[in-house]
Amino acid sequence: MLIDIPAEILKIIINCSDSRSAYNLKCTCKYINTLNTKFNIVKRRLIENVDKTLYKYFGGHLSKNLSEGQFGEHVNEFKGALEASGGVISGSLLTQCLLDVEWEDGDIDIYIPGNNEISPTLTALEKFIYNSPKSFYLREDSWTRYKRGVRTRSSKITWMRSYEVKGKKIQIIQVSDVKYNPISLKDIVSFINSSFDFNFTKNTYYIENSTPHITIGNITELRDRTFNFRYTSSLIDSMKRANKYISRGFNMTNNITFEKVGEYFLRRSLNVCISESGKQYICIPDQDKSERFHKKKISTLKHLPCDNSCPFVFFKHNCKHVHINWTGKNVYIPTILIIHDTV
Repeated sequence: MLIDIPAEILKIIINCSDSRSAYNLKCTCKYINTLNTKFNIVKRRLIENVDKTLYKYFGGHLSKNLSEGQFGEHVNEFKGALEASGGVISGSLLTQCLLDVEWEDGDIDIYIPGNNEISPTLTALEKFIYNSPKSFYLREDSWTRYKRGVRTRSSKITWMRSYEVKGKKIQIIQVSDVKYNPISLKDIVSFINSSFDFNFTKNTYYIENSTPHITIGNITELRDRTFNFRYTSSLIDSMKRANKYISRGFNMTNNITFEKVGEYFLRRSLNVCISESGKQYICIPDQDKSERFHKKKISTLKHLPCDNSCPFVFFKHNCKHVHINWTGKNVYIPTILIIHDTV
């Protein structure tokens, strides 16, 4: 019987298991669950996995005593800069650490408090990233305000900056309140819980009083690799994230139909125009969603392939349509052309 095994031995067994196995083990009986709660074994294991990942990003002199999470001076410096900035890590990094996997397209998303200004002066956290031994470089095209403004009732994203090196990417994401005032660390955690679309991604890591803290969104969904599809500010962005996690082995459990999403929301999420069969010209709404339209000849437009990023494919909705690219304001704008057969 498990309850006959001394607590210290069980602690060693759980510590030697991956995060998913440790969680499954704690679900076997109340005794194991109480033991896990007492020693915070799953969260401690997650913190250790985060440290390992940070070491891969920033390097340093690796200590021989890995069980205590000693991953070098650069990781400790990063944690100090993270705490000083009031930053919170979330996104795919923590999902990978909970599952003990590593995705090639994974990155580190760090949310920091601030106002609406995009300062040319780097924050202390960014200075550490920029000057780290791995020599991350700042993507100049990322120095832009986050125009779509992902937001909740009390907070919103104001800008983002990206740093990259050899396939590793770090995103600094500034969050303010709706009046562009800085918010607290707890408010950032609340913003993540409110604005993220899938519950299993609502995981956070932050440093407070030199101590790492972890919150886990839905560990059962992570264990089973399942999720309920929902959308927040952008249907298309939520579809892209869903397809990304489906390709990583997750299964979508709820049945969301196109009728539930609604054509009105679809129109708000991407450029859509409607035409009849046999028509040579179409009128495409202006990119800035104004009352202006652009008359385009269908035969001259570039056609794009239809794949899982198409809402009609994603929601298994039978609708005659084509994907086109047209030029507006010197950029290519993807548009869905819905074709109705004439009676």
